[in-house]
Amino acid sequence: MKEKILVALKTKYKTFGFGDKAFDGVADYLSKTVTEESQIETATSGVEGLLKAFQGDIDTVRNEKTGLQKQLDELRKKIENPAPNPNPSPGEKKEDMATLIANAVSMAVKP
Repeated sequence: MKEKILVALKTKYKTFGFGDKAFDGVADYLSKTVTEESQIETATSGVEGLLKAFQGDIDTVRNEKTGLQKQLDELRKKIENPAPNPNPSPGEKKEDMATLIANAVSMAVKP
């Protein structure tokens, strides 16, 4: 029964962007209560709200990751191609690359 539920979920919610593992978990959950093939449609429709909530959370995480990745890429470009300092002070310390990256990532991740 689980395989039939799995096929129904993948067919009905293929545009939600979930992987096999997510669908398999939902199918496993539903297979405990669905005993007849005629119940599959009702059961898969019943989890739509839950799947949409999961999708919303996943989209939020993806958007945050994309924003942070963009900031990290910009900071890496600045570190690799720094703007020349026209008036360097004689006592100015030059930080090593690892420290610059760690500081940049730390600042990008802070809320």
